[in-house]
Amino acid sequence: MEIPELYKDVKFMDVDQKIREAAESQFKQGLGIYLWGEVGVGKTHIAYAIAKQLKKLGINFNFEKVAPLMDRLRKYDEDEYLDKLKTDLGVLFLDDLGVEKTSDWVREKLITLLDYRAEHKLPVFITSNCDIKKTLAENVGGRLSSRIAGMTIVFEKGGGDKRIEK
Repeated sequence: MEIPELYKDVKFMDVDQKIREAAESQFKQGLGIYLWGEVGVGKTHIAYAIAKQLKKLGINFNFEKVAPLMDRLRKYDEDEYLDKLKTDLGVLFLDDLGVEKTSDWVREKLITLLDYRAEHKLPVFITSNCDIKKTLAENVGGRLSSRIAGMTIVFEKGGGDKRIEK
């Protein structure tokens, strides 16, 4: 997996120590991290910094932005690709969960994906603008938000929109 140009310079050591340590611990246990915060606070930067570190360590990962992933699965009926994401032993990064247009079909695909990974203790790193206790359930449903809460440690990333503050 190639790291996009925008994130080439992100550094693992710039990630908050609690998140770095949690990632190491959670991934070894086949669990994950749910990182949420307002738009532009750096959640995707953190996710790519951790992905870069995994790449350095020779650990497999898949990095997917949720909305384009759902579009791809819908457009090309790629259940084979969904099966790969479900069963891949590496870390699955799901970026921007909750921004996609949520339908029963989207919920079904996400539940299928995350249920399998939870049951088989396969690690995930999820970013979202949605508070897992409030707005995530409204966006993707209570069953899915409960499953995510059960398989991750939750971190909130505070701060202002770094893209606007430049």
